[in-house]
Amino acid sequence: MKRFRPAFWILLGYAGMALLGGLLLMLPFARRGPVSFVDALFTATSALCVTGLIVKDTATFWTPFGKAVILLWIEIGALGYMTFAAFVLGVLMSRRDLRFRSMLLESLPTLSRHTVWEFLPRVLTYTVLFEMVGFALLALFLLPDRGLQALPEALFLSVSAFANAGFAPYSDNLATWGRHPGVALVIAALLVVGGLGFFVLDEIHLWIQRRHPTGRLSLHSRWVLRLTLAFLVVPTLLLLAMEAHRSLGDLSWGEKVVHAFFQAATPRTAGFNTVDLTRMAPFSLTLIMALMLIGGSPGGTAGGIKTTTVLTMVLTAVGFLRGRPPVLSRRELSPETVGQATAVATLAFLWIVLVLGLLFAVEAPHATLEEAYRYVFEVFSAFGTVGLSLGSLQDPRVSFSADFSVFGKSLMILTMLVGRIGILTVMSAFVEREHVRRIRYLKRSLMVG
Repeated sequence: MKRFRPAFWILLGYAGMALLGGLLLMLPFARRGPVSFVDALFTATSALCVTGLIVKDTATFWTPFGKAVILLWIEIGALGYMTFAAFVLGVLMSRRDLRFRSMLLESLPTLSRHTVWEFLPRVLTYTVLFEMVGFALLALFLLPDRGLQALPEALFLSVSAFANAGFAPYSDNLATWGRHPGVALVIAALLVVGGLGFFVLDEIHLWIQRRHPTGRLSLHSRWVLRLTLAFLVVPTLLLLAMEAHRSLGDLSWGEKVVHAFFQAATPRTAGFNTVDLTRMAPFSLTLIMALMLIGGSPGGTAGGIKTTTVLTMVLTAVGFLRGRPPVLSRRELSPETVGQATAVATLAFLWIVLVLGLLFAVEAPHATLEEAYRYVFEVFSAFGTVGLSLGSLQDPRVSFSADFSVFGKSLMILTMLVGRIGILTVMSAFVEREHVRRIRYLKRSLMVG
């Protein structure tokens, strides 16, 4: 390459960490049976990308060492590879190294070169704080039934939940403990907080301490909080209406509300499930796929195209219909913001269509409509780094991806990496951007819509 591109090294770093995790999971003392390299790599990638799709039962197949590797890779994925690298390599490399700083700023684009080193330690503090609070509360609820075994299980669940990973130390995910309102609500709270993004958490923290530079939350943080509330309340009501007499039919109304709220929170983008998804109505599954694609907010542990991208696209469409630029809170959105949102949505759509086309051509050329729906759901889950699945047809304890060939699993590994790193970052790793336009072209109109 003629020019140094930070995005390329971010991609290379994620791929290297996934490969290392796969090699560690291949070790004899990490597993309780034979495992192919692609399955080990799939599991490590799913953990690193905080997805939660599994091809081996987490509870029974992996030894304590294997589970520790998965948990460590989840933590690295939650903080982000470049954030983790900042702490590990920061003491080894001069802070004046522009190349390394550029790599950090590629992962943390809203920070300036002067504030990135102040922000990263706070990210670690928030992560440890929320995970330890979640661990204490979950241990309190699990101890009466699980004894001392509750401690490692509570730690695993807390880290996985805050990271929006969806891995659980139980073969049925959270189907058993989902009926415990305390466990469900603590995990849901960790999912929501992790999905807000570290930028928002940092602003809230400074605002509470009255140390915020402007004395009020930024436009980004205010709208992230509003969108998060909307994407929790509306789906909860819709799922409650659709599933009250279906998948939630045997529960009390209090339990129905808790489960509906949990299933509204988990697609953005955690992957835990407390009910059998195969019993849900097509409308509910479609709603869940939409939430998986949207994901959480920028700069956090969640995946998807992000809530702010969806908001920008909606405002752009409304603005076009009204004959004016997109406006948010009496401020016109910049062309760069609109262009970035459009690029993210377009590239995400193209990637999903490409992956589905290849899967249908190779894995299921004669699939029925019901089988095809499983593939669509699985790809949306992988791209959104969610981990929800309609389940393997051979082993209900694992994801549908377990039924794929090596080619299909490799496609899902790539999709999880693309979803976690960001489709725009991945594409920019291979496409040179023009910083100075030396040539200007005549403008043309094209019939669209």
